[in-house]
Amino acid sequence: MDIYWVVSPSAANAVAPATLFLYAGGAALMTFEVIRLMHVEDDLDILEIASLSIEMAGGFELLQCENAADALRLAPEFMPDAMLFDMMLPNMSGVQLMSEIRLVSGFEITPIIFMTARAQPHERRELIEKGALDVIVKPFDPIALGDEIKAILAAAQGRLPRLLPVRPILAD
Repeated sequence: MDIYWVVSPSAANAVAPATLFLYAGGAALMTFEVIRLMHVEDDLDILEIASLSIEMAGGFELLQCENAADALRLAPEFMPDAMLFDMMLPNMSGVQLMSEIRLVSGFEITPIIFMTARAQPHERRELIEKGALDVIVKPFDPIALGDEIKAILAAAQGRLPRLLPVRPILAD
């Protein structure tokens, strides 16, 4: 079964966020407003590759930060729907950043996905037990990164109280 996403700009208001439609087997399953994603990564090459990949996938408004301090400072202003953290950041690990961001009002349950080269099953399990939604292994597929993030968020939609503004499309 083919699964794909289509981004449709708001017809009513050019300033309003676009709508992201998820299709499976030719049928529309659900829609998302554009996903506001905050990506925290200290490697400038990975930031650039991830930015291009996420832009290519469409359906995201992206804010990238090079360190945890910037992420903590900018998150309340940007209000991301989801966050993508590197594990190894300067001055604060990704796990420490997750703990700190959870203390900020409004981010107690915001989905956090990690990107790391630490891909052993027990390391992935530990991250999820600490509160991560999922883990994307480095090196990641730059062609698939945006779609992988969307798939992780879509798969978790029923497990958490609020991830993203989602509206199921009802059949006639």
